[in-house]
Amino acid sequence: MNKNIYQKKYSKTPTFKINLKKFMQTQKWKDYKKKYEQTPLGKISVKRTLAKRRKLGFIPIINNPFPKEVKINHHHINNTFVIPIPKKLHRSSLGKQHRIKVNKKIENLGFDLGSFMNKNEQNKF
Repeated sequence: MNKNIYQKKYSKTPTFKINLKKFMQTQKWKDYKKKYEQTPLGKISVKRTLAKRRKLGFIPIINNPFPKEVKINHHHINNTFVIPIPKKLHRSSLGKQHRIKVNKKIENLGFDLGSFMNKNEQNKF
């Protein structure tokens, strides 16, 4: 029997689910997870997980163009695409119209976000 097929079948059994739940409560797993979430890939993984929870995509349009000293947040320009912007700019407009206000500021800086928006989203600007 192929190991992959066995693993898929075993992962659906109640025994596996119970053992996995117990393992995820151990200190060994918590230490591993904490260490992984501090790596660059781990940070992206956490952001993607949070985006999925909110039913938003996480597809970066560009890589981070800012120096490492500048703290960045990823801003959703729509429900799918994100763009890295300075944390100060991202926090400058909070509330109900957050996405629209920050998108306007990004457009004023010279980024053309129109090609990533559908027609309904473009009309909001």
